[in-house]
Amino acid sequence: MQRTSTFFQAFARKRSTLLFFIGIVVSLVLICAAYLRSTYIANQTHVAYNSANASVLAFNEVRSALFDLRLVAEKALGTDDQDAVDQHDAIINDLLLSLEVPGTSEKVADNAPADMTKARTVLAEDVRTYDKAFDAALEATKAGSMMSSDAVSSLQPHYVNLQFRAERDLLDATRMIEGLDKPVNSAMLAWNLAFGIALLAFGAMTVWLWQRWRGSMSMFVASTEAERSRFRDLALAAADWFIELDSELHVSAVSEPPEGTHEVPFIVECAIGLRLQDAVAGDYGLKSNWAPCLTAMQNHEPVKRFRYIVANPLLGPRHYELNGLPYFSNTNEFLGYRLAIADITTQVEALTKHDEVSQLLNSLFEHSPAIISVKDVEGRYTAMNRAAESVLGVDRSEALGHDSSILSNAELAERITEEDSRVMESEEPMTFEHDMWIDGILRTYQTTRFPILDTDGCMHGVGAIGVDVTDRRRAEQEIQRRANYDSLTDLPNRHLFQDRLTQALASAKRTGQPLAVLHINLDGFRAINDVRGESVGDQILVETSWRVKSCLRDTDTVARLTGDEFGIILTNLEKAVDVAKIAEKISATISEPVTIDGISCYLTVGVGYSVWPDGGETAEAMTRHADIALHRAKRSGPGRIVCYSADIGDALKQHQIIAQSLKSAVPGKELFVMYQPLVDAITQEVVAAEALIRWENRDLGLVRPDRFIPIAEESDAIIDIGSFVLRRACRDAATWNEKRRRAVSVSVNVSPKQLLRTEFVDTVKSVLNETRLDAHLLKIEVTESGLMDNVERCQSVFAELRALGVKISLDDFGTGYSALGYLQKFEFDALKLDRSFIRDIKVGGGNTTVAESIISMAQRLGLTIVAEGVETEEQLDFLRSNGCDQIQGFFFSPPKKLGDFTSYVIQQDLAKAA
Repeated sequence: MQRTSTFFQAFARKRSTLLFFIGIVVSLVLICAAYLRSTYIANQTHVAYNSANASVLAFNEVRSALFDLRLVAEKALGTDDQDAVDQHDAIINDLLLSLEVPGTSEKVADNAPADMTKARTVLAEDVRTYDKAFDAALEATKAGSMMSSDAVSSLQPHYVNLQFRAERDLLDATRMIEGLDKPVNSAMLAWNLAFGIALLAFGAMTVWLWQRWRGSMSMFVASTEAERSRFRDLALAAADWFIELDSELHVSAVSEPPEGTHEVPFIVECAIGLRLQDAVAGDYGLKSNWAPCLTAMQNHEPVKRFRYIVANPLLGPRHYELNGLPYFSNTNEFLGYRLAIADITTQVEALTKHDEVSQLLNSLFEHSPAIISVKDVEGRYTAMNRAAESVLGVDRSEALGHDSSILSNAELAERITEEDSRVMESEEPMTFEHDMWIDGILRTYQTTRFPILDTDGCMHGVGAIGVDVTDRRRAEQEIQRRANYDSLTDLPNRHLFQDRLTQALASAKRTGQPLAVLHINLDGFRAINDVRGESVGDQILVETSWRVKSCLRDTDTVARLTGDEFGIILTNLEKAVDVAKIAEKISATISEPVTIDGISCYLTVGVGYSVWPDGGETAEAMTRHADIALHRAKRSGPGRIVCYSADIGDALKQHQIIAQSLKSAVPGKELFVMYQPLVDAITQEVVAAEALIRWENRDLGLVRPDRFIPIAEESDAIIDIGSFVLRRACRDAATWNEKRRRAVSVSVNVSPKQLLRTEFVDTVKSVLNETRLDAHLLKIEVTESGLMDNVERCQSVFAELRALGVKISLDDFGTGYSALGYLQKFEFDALKLDRSFIRDIKVGGGNTTVAESIISMAQRLGLTIVAEGVETEEQLDFLRSNGCDQIQGFFFSPPKKLGDFTSYVIQQDLAKAA
């Protein structure tokens, strides 16, 4: 845009100049034309005037000659004087000569107008006529005969006519002269007008030229001022101080310091009058070599880029750069120097820093453990550090200037050349990996190759930076292994298991062959882990993984999903029924005893599995269904194998319905508590009651506890249910103990989730205070499974409860796998013998050994023994004879509602009193 504007401005200036010159030329042409035309008219007028005037003079002469002729003729006619005749003849001849003979008069006549020529011709004819008459008269005279008076009289009219004509011609010539005044005046007017117009045009052009000159001068002055201002700005930008030296090189003038600073480039505040070298003298000033600068000044030469240092008391050493030129007078007399001094401390410090950084970079380049090399566009090495020299196995002095073919490893050299070519073609950085043997060890190097471009963006070469990533690769592989494999058993983890299951399912859908997913869980593993320690538990898990793998093919997958849960993928099955056989084989193999530290452990597993296509269409569905089957197997008892089916799916839906309905059980007042009496084995008196929860839903009806309690255990609903039972049991116990002579305690089952909550003990305190029930009348029952989650936390809770006076009872004793260990870890007040040991008691039978052993052990530990599930008198007699303290079961009473239980107790009291 700026170029276009400048072009048009130049064009406008050229056009104005062109128009100016055209105007000047036109004015000059007009002036010349007016001058030539006026000159032509004036010349013509002057010629005509001269001709007319000459004619007038000639006619006057003719008239005079005629008059003289008349006189002579008259005299001659009357005399015989020969002299008169000769005189007459001479006059006639002169007259004819004046009229006919070429000469001045003739030339003038020739230039006269046409009518003057005609008059002359007529006059000449008349003269000739007169001459003829005179000749006749003369002849007559010579003959002696005088002319008569009549003859003379006859000539008289001719003379008169001739004279008249001459006078008339004279008048015409006079009028002609007078008529010439008008064209002369017109010619002069035209001349004056043309000259005036030309003069006005020339004046206008002169004024216009003056204005243009003034404008040009103004623009020139403005441009000059702008150039001076720009020069001043550039000068101020280029230097910090301007200094003038006189002819003796003394400081004569110093400019003001830059804005924002108060320093001067001298060691003194005022250097006027000092020599330049004295003004900058000092410790630092003397360190600068001033000899070249002073020599140049003494020789009146320019000073370029001279640098020196001045010690500033506040800012420390300051670096300055001096540039100067000598200046002279019009007579070439040396007047001094004009200097420009700039503070270059920042640049010097930056340059010093740059040098330090460059040295540091060079040091880093040389001592970097990374391989660094540079090649030109021809593939020849131009730089190489020590690491590259060592790893590549070449001598730098030999490698520089050569391509990769100088390397001893030909295969590596070929790969490097190919990689360099790819980088130069793409002009983009690329990363490659190389495996190289270094000191007999296979090392992996990751090399990034990048193009080296010049300032114009043209390829200048290729750089390479390589680092040893062997350890990182091993670490990544280890991380990858840990991300996909279990660190203990070295089996695939859940993530890799799901990935392989997805691939196997896709293959099964293509081939149509059955695919099975099995979930295996060790029964009672937590108890073993807690009692015998984690090291034993880890050995059992490793042994289990080996045993499971021994039952499978190489194409199958076994993975550790969680702590004691394993997953199995069976592929390429011929029949779906083969899965059950494999599951049984796995269960039998794991059931074989495991000897660790001389102690044999007996394990059982629960197995749940799903088979494609009935088990689901996605890996997630098959895994979920196998997990559902496993839960069903675990709920069914130890060592069970369950295959997922539609019935289990329906059960799952029912499970979800119950779980959803439980959320409104407590708020909807759908729960109630029933109480089953515990009687003294000897007196058969009611000494306690167990609070049993019941749930009656408006849609589901009366739901058995064994259906909804496990579901509630899986969610937080058990917390609300447990709190409800605790509060209701304590309130009811306080009610039925108001008028009794002998107190009846109440037992409340507590869920592991409820027991391990931090506020559980506070909740018990609050309920006891609210219901005003004595703490020793409350017994908390826990199961062995509830103690597995957090032994330390349970010990702490039990200690706080015992401090309150609350009793602790171990429920379902004997169903776990480390009951003896728990008895050693916790202090219990009572022990409940599980109904599974009571059910098969027969007097004299062989199924009483375990029950007898448990009762004997509890007695030695000082625990109250409670037998639950007593339904026959035979069972009662056995328990009583073996020292069992309390009996609970249908033999005495089923669970009762509060009113019925109270009536039952009262009736028993009445019967006892009777």
